[in-house]
Amino acid sequence: MKGVLVWLQLLHLLLHSLLVDRPVVRGPVVHLAAVLFTKVSRYIHADGVMRRDLLGCAVAAAVSASFNATIAGALFSLEVVLRHFAAHAFSPIAIAAVAGTVINRSEFGGMTEYTLNAPEGL
Repeated sequence: MKGVLVWLQLLHLLLHSLLVDRPVVRGPVVHLAAVLFTKVSRYIHADGVMRRDLLGCAVAAAVSASFNATIAGALFSLEVVLRHFAAHAFSPIAIAAVAGTVINRSEFGGMTEYTLNAPEGL
């Protein structure tokens, strides 16, 4: 029953991101990464610390890919998901954030979510 609930959550997030919001950006992307991570961690039988670190990697890659911001994805994952800056978790999270940004840029180019127009003379 629990596996069916995870797949229903995944389907709900995909449908919500495609029908309501632009494709997989902002809030749903973190939930989508967490749901996919849950399936992978159960498949590989990850223990507590490894499971938490892998969740941080999944969230960092998702945030950095959706906002095209590597450092923000890594810091968001460390602050919000892990709630501490552990030395053993920083490297894999940073690598996952870079991988998310590289895949996003190779697939969609240099497109950013937000653009700032500077006034004349600055």
